[in-house]
Amino acid sequence: MQETKMNKNSDSLVHPAIKFIEALFAKEDLILVRPIETWTEGKKKMSLVDQNKTNYIEASEFESHLGYLLKSSETMFTNLFFGVCPRYGVNGKYDQAWQIQKVSVIWADIDDCTVEEAKKRCKDAKLPAPSIIVSSGHGVHLYWLLTEPVIFGDGTPPLEVKTEWTHDNNGKEVPNKYVKIDGKSVNLKALNSDELLCPTAKYFQSLVAAVSKLVGGDHTHDLSRLLRIPGTMNRKNQRNGTEPVHCVLVKCDAKLRYPLSTFEKFLKAPVEKKVELKVKLTSKTEVQPVDLPDQIYDLIDECAAAKLGERSEKDFALCCRAVELGVVADSLWTQIHSIGKFAEQGRKYFDHTLKKAQEAVKAGGLNASFKTVPAKISLIKPVIKISPTKRTLGEMFDAITQVLIDSGRCFNHEGHLVEASMDGLRSIEDRKQLMGLLSELCEIKHYTSNGRWSHKPFSGEMSSTWLENKTEIKKLPCLKLYTKSPLYDEDYNLLKPGYNGGPKVFFAGCPVEPRSTTKTINRLLQEFCFSSEGDKTNFVGMLLSGLLSSRFVGGIPGVLFDGNQPELGKSTLAQIMAITRDGRHAGTATFNKNDEEFEKRLASSVLRGDLTIIIDNAKSTARNSKIESATLERSLTDNIVSFRSLGSLKQVRAENNF
Repeated sequence: MQETKMNKNSDSLVHPAIKFIEALFAKEDLILVRPIETWTEGKKKMSLVDQNKTNYIEASEFESHLGYLLKSSETMFTNLFFGVCPRYGVNGKYDQAWQIQKVSVIWADIDDCTVEEAKKRCKDAKLPAPSIIVSSGHGVHLYWLLTEPVIFGDGTPPLEVKTEWTHDNNGKEVPNKYVKIDGKSVNLKALNSDELLCPTAKYFQSLVAAVSKLVGGDHTHDLSRLLRIPGTMNRKNQRNGTEPVHCVLVKCDAKLRYPLSTFEKFLKAPVEKKVELKVKLTSKTEVQPVDLPDQIYDLIDECAAAKLGERSEKDFALCCRAVELGVVADSLWTQIHSIGKFAEQGRKYFDHTLKKAQEAVKAGGLNASFKTVPAKISLIKPVIKISPTKRTLGEMFDAITQVLIDSGRCFNHEGHLVEASMDGLRSIEDRKQLMGLLSELCEIKHYTSNGRWSHKPFSGEMSSTWLENKTEIKKLPCLKLYTKSPLYDEDYNLLKPGYNGGPKVFFAGCPVEPRSTTKTINRLLQEFCFSSEGDKTNFVGMLLSGLLSSRFVGGIPGVLFDGNQPELGKSTLAQIMAITRDGRHAGTATFNKNDEEFEKRLASSVLRGDLTIIIDNAKSTARNSKIESATLERSLTDNIVSFRSLGSLKQVRAENNF
């Protein structure tokens, strides 16, 4: 176990906040950092959130933000708090407990307690030793790191909290927060947040509450919890002259991790988990289990083993096959009510999925929504027969290639096999990846020595041979560009979601309807202080460049925003470009005159999945009016970008479509 004392060990030179964040979060996790000033007026406790400094920082970028956060805290008398659980998104739209989708730690916040007393309470309660101990200044925070993160939900985006500003009876502007449910606006205060939590999240919160109670912790256990960042100052009541005290990282052992089961015994009734996650049959008629066709049981197994992001598709395929075979709905429900998404969302989800399946089967294929590519997919897997004595290598290769083509997901991109979907683009580069893909798309049968066909995995040797055969890869549909932004074809028609064979582009986004006027964009840009109409025209031109990028594949567009003073909205204009092109905010990479450091920051943007890369705070000097960077130059010219990753010698390589 490691204590954060200053000694000759190089680890002691790491700022406690950085060490703490690296132990608690994965590099890709998004951390909410919220500065809050707290003080007392009379006997009333007051607080004020510094909204301008509230930030959502990717864990890998935390170190570069730390100096700014500490300086701001000192100037504004604010306490630096962080969200214990990673956030799904930014701008306060995903800060509710029911929007949390991942957690890697169990915690407890104990007021008016010393570190030694907290350790004794853990020992008396027979709790394992905490991985992290923080002396908050007026109490103790305990953290138990988990061996595996707990994931809530099925990977689909949570409801977004929207904000509109209204006036109260005194004419003061107040925020009205709401969510859209079935097309209707529902005020956040009118929602029962506990009902929005999935069963797994409810269970986890009860586990945190049980552990906290054992050590005398406070009563706030929701997943949106904020706690102090160690290595910062506790500035309670500093505006009234109270001296700040240190928030100290007493212990931080990132290797000391526990399985979730370690803590389940501390619930008063461990059986609560089963009761919590159980979904009761809502049918009025008691249905006895019945035998189902083997194909249905196979598909049920696939649903139970499906990864996050794939469960809805597997559930839908199961329901479609059940409809085709005439399986009674209640009979199917008795077999699946305790697995995957069916267990989490209950009979309502099952009935909805079954209804969609009935409509799809009646129409003669799967639901042709923009999320399904292609519109028609056979529910019965094709079979590839492997037999060196009965079939030639060419025949077997043809069968493999045809399965990949029929999937509608596999393409020839620059002479390589890639798999494209609404979730992303994946390059199939080694035999294990191809073996896994074929196992998902088809059944493999091998001819045995006793003259029978048997199911066996696809061989690694044949997978390698197929991948090296460029002739077979050339038979796949050609893919020139994968994009999440709306694009126009040669005739200036917006591309449909999925693969578009004419321009050979895969559009991984929602259907878009064009507007016939410029009213919206005029309203969007009217508050920006462009130097001239020509500058505004140039900006609109860059927005259009994003929508026409299929016309100049291989070109790397760059934009320079120049302002004669700070706070003119340069970053906001850049984000408008990113949102228009990518459908989401882009992270920023702060410019650094040290090319090696700057390269690592660009690598973080690539690893994060940004398609538009915003370089912030690039400044010239009085002696040199040029902004010089060899890394930036090759980023704007090379067809393949190659950067060194932050914290390692690993090279990050990617096709330059940024």
